[in-house]
Amino acid sequence: MPRSAANDIDDEGEVYRPPLISRSAANDDAEELKYPMLPGPAPSPVAAARPTVVPPSVVPPPPSVKPKPYFVPAKYQAEYRATHKAEIAAQKTAYFAANKHAILRSKLLGNLNNGVVKKPTKASILKT
Repeated sequence: MPRSAANDIDDEGEVYRPPLISRSAANDDAEELKYPMLPGPAPSPVAAARPTVVPPSVVPPPPSVKPKPYFVPAKYQAEYRATHKAEIAAQKTAYFAANKHAILRSKLLGNLNNGVVKKPTKASILKT
């Protein structure tokens, strides 16, 4: 029968009293309560902690995978501009010819807003 605060009586009918000393101190002198020892010298804890080494012939070699080269956008852009140089120049001149006034206007406004010049000249006003 398990003991509790409400049930302090043993199976024999006696009142349960806790021991006066701790169990660990009581077990130090009792030879029959110690763990049984294996015959021979005890193994060192360092040797027991080391993992067992698997022979190299059992472990298969890792698969050889070639690393994938990284994509470098700056390098790709330089190569593209070098191979399509004539096409890019033609597109650029066509864009500037079509949007000449808007490009010049934004350039003048940028110079005025950034304080490069204080007021536009008469020639630049006539151009826009």
